Amino acid sequence: MINGQKMIGADKIVVPKDGDAEGWNKVYDRLGRPESPDKYDLGGFKPPETVPWNAELQTEVLGAMHEAGANSKQVTAALNAYGKGQEAAIAKMNAALDAQVEAGIEQLKTDWGGDFDRNVTLANRSAEELFGADFEAARNVKDAAGNNVLDNPVFVRMLQKAGVMMTEDGFHGSAGGGRGNNTATPEGAAAEAKRIRDAASQDPAHPYRNRRHPEHQQYQKRMLDLERKAGEKS
Repeated sequence: MINGQKMIGADKIVVPKDGDAEGWNKVYDRLGRPESPDKYDLGGFKPPETVPWNAELQTEVLGAMHEAGANSKQVTAALNAYGKGQEAAIAKMNAALDAQVEAGIEQLKTDWGGDFDRNVTLANRSAEELFGADFEAARNVKDAAGNNVLDNPVFVRMLQKAGVMMTEDGFHGSAGGGRGNNTATPEGAAAEAKRIRDAASQDPAHPYRNRRHPEHQQYQKRMLDLERKAGEKS
């Protein structure tokens, strides 16, 4: 009977008083907290691939949770919840960006009407002139949703306006990264046409060469215009 009474309540945990750090540490340890933050068993947790993950910050968080007395199950649940929350937030943001781009394109079509294709071509030519030898690199810059920044309707509208102003003096080619081939002259047009052909011969994905590229027809038309201008007598 005496032994039985000793067994009763043996597994109970006495709640320490506030400020009793040693007492609380003993409680946390009995509740499953590992001996150090690097000993947490995260159950194979892996951050979502779509979420930028800061490994150093995770280490700091694990340290804070260890100090607060969390066990492996609690820490893993917190990391999973955070990862899923961030993943959902990023997906929502990307969807909003995509919708914004699509709405912007539709607005451009409404505003420009039958001049839409011509103005897009003008914007592309403006971008090539402004970026010069860096144009191909600029075309590969993406926003958070993976859209080409040069396809953003805001940039397209800005580039089109710049193109209108440039047209007054004629566009300049950028062969070799330089400037000065005025396409308003036969010589300049011939130089620009050669620059495009040379670039396309070295790049199978170039819009002039790749028939599936969305700008292929625009480049075809541009080459026809350049060759027609190049054939004129100065």
